[in-house]
Amino acid sequence: MGDVLAGIHATWEFDTDSVLIRFERGIRTPKLFQSLRERRIPYAALSSVTLTPGKRGTVVLRAVPRAGAD
Repeated sequence: MGDVLAGIHATWEFDTDSVLIRFERGIRTPKLFQSLRERRIPYAALSSVTLTPGKRGTVVLRAVPRAGAD
């Protein structure tokens, strides 16, 4: 188990070769996130990852897939 970032509707767990995104399930969680449940994305499938300031002291983690990796 690597580093873990907890968000509003998801938890991002960083391993040595991939990132595991676990989406929450609950009454206030969007239906798309509930149906996705969890996804493992290898680092080779990502073209860039950025971390920028968000609202009210939060940060925004944005992962962009490589062309053809979706």
